[in-house]
Amino acid sequence: MTVSTLQRDIYNAYLKIIAKQSGRGFRPRKDFSKITKERFAQLEIIERFVETHNVHLDTFFEIPFIQAKKRGEDIKYYSLDFYTTFRAKTMYGKFLINKANDLDGKISIQFLKTEIYFIVDHCKLNNINLNQYLNQKDGMNYVWYDHIARKDITKELVIALMDSYEKFHENEEASTLLLGQNYKKILSTCYTSYIKSTKYKKIIKAIKEKYCN
Repeated sequence: MTVSTLQRDIYNAYLKIIAKQSGRGFRPRKDFSKITKERFAQLEIIERFVETHNVHLDTFFEIPFIQAKKRGEDIKYYSLDFYTTFRAKTMYGKFLINKANDLDGKISIQFLKTEIYFIVDHCKLNNINLNQYLNQKDGMNYVWYDHIARKDITKELVIALMDSYEKFHENEEASTLLLGQNYKKILSTCYTSYIKSTKYKKIIKAIKEKYCN
């Protein structure tokens, strides 16, 4: 059995979230030579879902714990097998819908902070500010295209930081590949959600004031 790079990332993301819930330190697994057939089958199922739905791994594994806390349950562990189920996949789907419709929601704000940390680290590494990041290119495309595709950040954050989605129109082929044929409507909906937000917009304003210069 050959464990793919994505399957390794999936399993380590799972281990990281489980460790976080238990308050333990996390060390990524490097040796997959002794993985069981059962575990390999589970990773294959999750891998197909991740590839098909452009899943952000940490969020996918953390959503059930967040939902449990909302129900008043103190759950510290979900098996990897749980994440192969329709229930886990449905939880993630509902999260995406709620996130798009409610940027001020607890989950959206929590995820926003993770995204900001990523961008700040990228800016420090490249010795650039936030404005320069939004205009930074790798070849023909802005670097944030790749960051969105890798699920490090979301299109909502890029739109919010620019207070616009015009840059997405500069390369329609890349935007279609990233978001689908209906990308213009998707971007318009995201921008409307941002304009209607309050907490999300307030955080974005503070970030721009701190890191744009």
